Amino acid sequence: MRIQQIPVLLLTAFLACFAAVGVARAETLKEVMAKADAYYAAGNYEEALKAYHLVYQNSRSPRAMAKLKKCEEQIRMNQHKTVDLGAELSRILIPEVSFKNADLGTVLEYLRVKTEELSGGKVKANFVYNGPREDLKDKTVNFSLRSTPVTQILSYIGSQTGIRFTFEPYAVVGAPASEGSGSNQPATPTSGLGRTLSEIKIAEVTLKEADLDTALEFLRQKTAEAMNGSQSFNIIYSGPPEDLKSKIVNFPFKLSNIPAAVLLDYVGRQTDVIFRYESFAVVGRPMEKEMLTSEPGADNPGEEKADSSFPIPPPFKFDQ
Repeated sequence: MRIQQIPVLLLTAFLACFAAVGVARAETLKEVMAKADAYYAAGNYEEALKAYHLVYQNSRSPRAMAKLKKCEEQIRMNQHKTVDLGAELSRILIPEVSFKNADLGTVLEYLRVKTEELSGGKVKANFVYNGPREDLKDKTVNFSLRSTPVTQILSYIGSQTGIRFTFEPYAVVGAPASEGSGSNQPATPTSGLGRTLSEIKIAEVTLKEADLDTALEFLRQKTAEAMNGSQSFNIIYSGPPEDLKSKIVNFPFKLSNIPAAVLLDYVGRQTDVIFRYESFAVVGRPMEKEMLTSEPGADNPGEEKADSSFPIPPPFKFDQ
């Protein structure tokens, strides 16, 4: 009789352990769901998506699936949302700032770091300067301010250095006031390769006095990395071959979360190159030649093309 009771006791103990594990598992999923809801409420849809996915994988919860779809929709909307960077910077007040003969490059880097710090990482102000590289060292700033919006500080910097700043969706762009900071870039890409590059964001970029050839290859490779190596694009430069080494790109301030198409536009502004999106490649031409072309993107017979077409993908190392 006692022998028959042993299996029954073992079975009872096993069922008790299984029930305890099930409860612990249910409590864990409940906690993950709560975290997912908190991420969603805070607007952190990427983290919410991961948490809801984990819950759905382990429970097949209809609510988790519904929230998954909402996260994906919000992420898609955010990718195409135009950011009013000027408005965001106008709401950030720097408690105290003092510059004494500080060079322009140091001042802009300070604003970049301070803006991210004061916004808790929510606002990352990228700075692009489309003027002579020596301005970043030669032009100096002198003032002391308290409780001043970032936009007003930029205004004071501009008045002391003769620079005009404009606020674009992904960066504050500066240029000598005599030249203005407007661009001659082509219209925003809406289809094909251009749209693809508009949707791919490069997490971090720093290029210090890089030649055009290096900058374009860096951009192509970073785009491939952002696509997990599954895709890249070809670049052809239809200008004098020496331009690839003589034209210089300079982004000394770290740029964050920049669409590849926008970065390509910044490269074009600094080098006076217009980029066009064709079916299988991005084609760059010197701006003067582009202005004389009646049909954008059409090849000119007999035109010399630099050998700068990159297959997918060559080995590449870039030392910052």
